[in-house]
Amino acid sequence: MKFTRIAAYLVLATALAGCGGGAADSDAALEMMLSEEIAFGQRSVSEGTRAAFLAYLADDSIVFQPDPADGKTVQMESQDNGALTWDPVYAEISADGTLGYTTGPWTYEGDELADRIQIHGHYVSIWEIQPDGAWKVILDIGNTYPDPFPADGVVEKRVAEDPVEGADAATGRNELLMLDRALSNAPDRIDSLLAATDTDVRIYRNGERPTRGREAALDLLGLILTGAPEPQESIRWEPLDAGVAGSGDLGYTYGRAGVSEDSTSYARIWRRRPGGEWKIVLDVVI
Repeated sequence: MKFTRIAAYLVLATALAGCGGGAADSDAALEMMLSEEIAFGQRSVSEGTRAAFLAYLADDSIVFQPDPADGKTVQMESQDNGALTWDPVYAEISADGTLGYTTGPWTYEGDELADRIQIHGHYVSIWEIQPDGAWKVILDIGNTYPDPFPADGVVEKRVAEDPVEGADAATGRNELLMLDRALSNAPDRIDSLLAATDTDVRIYRNGERPTRGREAALDLLGLILTGAPEPQESIRWEPLDAGVAGSGDLGYTYGRAGVSEDSTSYARIWRRRPGGEWKIVLDVVI
């Protein structure tokens, strides 16, 4: 993926050359990414989920079943005819306009045996610009919860202001993998996770509505921990891969998660603060 990213940065720089530079470039890139997100959702309605995902997933994309899997292979083999709809409520992009993510509520409707079922949750799609200038989803994950989550059609947006001086995507990737491993090796893992979060962190867990903000995260994770039969030391995260924007300010990790012998998956989005410290802005375990 390293070489495709380099080509993608060159494509984006050319495409946005007339935008005036700096924040204007990343603002334009955010709007491009968000328009693709909306078109993705519309295609799911008009042509079906399988066709939409095959069109918008990158060739090396990752989805979760719940284990990490090749996105296009999963969709090509899918026989599911259910209807999947979603609405973005938040979008964020890196300072160089090459990496971003969207998140919001989703609803699935389909048939299970003789019953019509409806499932709800929140999704996270990580987008990256490709060598041909197209935005594609490189990672897609989501949690589930019982009741619908209303969306008002308003999308909150965040654009990173300045790239990190001397940033290197490969170095940033290694930093995030080290940070992720450190969380799994910490004796008080939930406490360490909370300490690594930014003030506006989003926490997504199955069975629970998404939270935003460190105080809400503390309440949700504390509730989960209180009801957990196992101590914090039994919680584990095994990072499998990571990626960082060329501007060095936004990145992600993903891998396997679990308690004792039970295994599932997780993904995290990280934002680098002005002082250089990486902080988690979204943490999802399914």
